[in-house]
Amino acid sequence: MRLINTETLTLVEFLETDVPKYAILSHTWEDQEVTFQDFPHDAIRSRKRGFTKLQKLCELARQDGLQYAWADTCCIDKTSSSELTEAINSMFRFYLHADVCYAWLMDLPPDNRDVHYQLPKCRWFTRGWTLQELIAPRVLKFYDQTWAFRGTKSTLRQLITQITNISTAVLKDPARLSQLPVAQKMAWAASRQTTRIEDMAYSLLGIFDVNMPMIYGEGSRAFLRLQEEIAKEKNDPSLFAWRTTSSPSPSSSSSLSSSGGDQKQTHHGMFASTPADFSNSGSIHLINDPMFSTEFLITNKGLRIDSDLFPVSDRIFFMDMNCVDFAPHGTSSMTSTNHASSSRRHIGVLIKSHGGGVYSRVEADRFATPPGGNPLHSIRVFLPKHVSPSRSLYLETLFSYSFIFRRGVKPPTQAFLFTPLSYIPETEWDTRQHMFQTRGREDFSAYTHFRPDPSFTNCSDFILAFGGMKEEGKPWIGVALPDDLNIAPHLGDANKVGSAVRKKRHTTVKVRYDENLRRTYYVHASLRTARVGVDIVHFIDLSCTTERIPRSRGNSSV
Repeated sequence: MRLINTETLTLVEFLETDVPKYAILSHTWEDQEVTFQDFPHDAIRSRKRGFTKLQKLCELARQDGLQYAWADTCCIDKTSSSELTEAINSMFRFYLHADVCYAWLMDLPPDNRDVHYQLPKCRWFTRGWTLQELIAPRVLKFYDQTWAFRGTKSTLRQLITQITNISTAVLKDPARLSQLPVAQKMAWAASRQTTRIEDMAYSLLGIFDVNMPMIYGEGSRAFLRLQEEIAKEKNDPSLFAWRTTSSPSPSSSSSLSSSGGDQKQTHHGMFASTPADFSNSGSIHLINDPMFSTEFLITNKGLRIDSDLFPVSDRIFFMDMNCVDFAPHGTSSMTSTNHASSSRRHIGVLIKSHGGGVYSRVEADRFATPPGGNPLHSIRVFLPKHVSPSRSLYLETLFSYSFIFRRGVKPPTQAFLFTPLSYIPETEWDTRQHMFQTRGREDFSAYTHFRPDPSFTNCSDFILAFGGMKEEGKPWIGVALPDDLNIAPHLGDANKVGSAVRKKRHTTVKVRYDENLRRTYYVHASLRTARVGVDIVHFIDLSCTTERIPRSRGNSSV
């Protein structure tokens, strides 16, 4: 760790095990700050406006009996990426271990008006980096623009809580941070800003006790990486307790233009886009200790969660988050310790199925409450971490041109004594919704191999094939007996089997003849196209009918 000698104003390096007592500076950056490269050159550093700040830091430290001090402007060599990464990951600890922190508020006027009126207007309370600089130090002293002392974190604790919504318990003891839900801590940063987009995430590392490399240039992805690191370290579902607050950005408008201009994004991932999405999450509390929450894992398919899901409507489910919200419905959040007069809502999120175990968050501008009815137990879901506007549009039309079985795939009944043996292609079959997903493709082929129930003796298997051809502009369907198609070598290939069935163009096939009853059994397939919401889908109905064959002299065959 590199420190300033307060007597000589020179930089001295110490091993981590030998760091002496030191003071530390908290401030907002201006033009002409003194950098590490400037420090050896007295003529250069003394001309810069920021040098006065360092002199005052050292003067205050000497008055407190401290020989060393630390300032982020000059004690880090920011031209070294490795040193910068190490310093940023250690920043919270730097402030936590300091004997005293001096917060210089450059816009706090030096008049005699009540500090309770002036302090909330200071820029220091709006910056990202100063959040940890407020929480971590055990002794924090505030100074106005003339470096006159105006109070401490301890004496101004109630006022600071009103300004920041940070609980007085955390301001008194930063060790309390680990006991608070992720959502509450994110809410503290919701209205703060940093000059560089990435720093909004990097400035929160210490608050959440995680580490990660610095990649300047990655933009908003830094905040997604921060949430990944939190998810790896903490089984806290309040990480997902956010609500969208912003309208589409200019960069996303072009992505939405194909659907008719700017509109609210429908599908979202489980991670928030910015801390601002947590602006109304300061009143979130966990129902149980996180160790008893449902675990979630980050995979290359998204977040994997095994959860009980409550059906809400077609393909939409309620997923519990083990959270309650103490804020009155429709209002902004309050201080986390003040919920005596508020309502208590058990909350979760709404997710929508896209088949294959993949879901996305929908209606992300609100929390949902548990619906009535029985849940589907221990359903494994995969949720993307982030969904872009263009990806959301794709998910909107994902079910278009899908083929949905309304009759014929459920357990055999007296009306339809057949059981599906295989669904090809398997990757596009959604068992729960009895549906082949085409993922928006108009060119598609699929088939299902049906086998008769054992009680339905002397009956043939049959193949149901269907699909769409863009050049024809409409879907097709057909049924055939496997032996009539000579397709044994091609079973498993939807395109080749589909082509063979399509050439026959039969929608009815004879599957059994009962000689005793003189009755012939036929399987019929029908296809109907309809619009469901924004999707154009194809409904398939299968039925089995009989036809009595009159006896004819000298001929007992059909």
